[in-house]
Amino acid sequence: MAARFRFRLEVVRKLRKRAQDEQRRVVAECVRRQRQLTQRTEDVDRALRGNVEVTRAASNTVAIDVRSLRLGHAYMGRLQRRAIEARAELSECNGQLTAEREKLADATGQVKAIEKLREKKWERHCTKVRRDEQAAMDEAALQMYGRGRQAHSEGGYPR
Repeated sequence: MAARFRFRLEVVRKLRKRAQDEQRRVVAECVRRQRQLTQRTEDVDRALRGNVEVTRAASNTVAIDVRSLRLGHAYMGRLQRRAIEARAELSECNGQLTAEREKLADATGQVKAIEKLREKKWERHCTKVRRDEQAAMDEAALQMYGRGRQAHSEGGYPR
């Protein structure tokens, strides 16, 4: 009977696979955070554009309310600070995402390397099993041939 295939580095393969899966989760979380920050940046930009239009419309009126104009400028300043902060966070997130994707590529490469090794070992195992089976069949055929010749020489077969 053929020996069972046993890959001695199976534990290492599983650990690398687990590390790859964890890195995929980290990258997915970074992508989710990037989308949130992009949305937040767009929302702040939209609010800035809307406030600019309101300020322009208010300044075109005959009676300018200085207090509301001052509040509008203060609000605009806060929005601009938020926009700067959101862009900085988004930039940081993009850098982190790039680094995490590189780690994922490395982890994927390690998994592929051990998978390739496993496939080579599997092919060698299959080749050995086929060779052993062929040898066993050849041996059985030789024994049957030997028995047939022996029976023939002893007169066991009619002529």
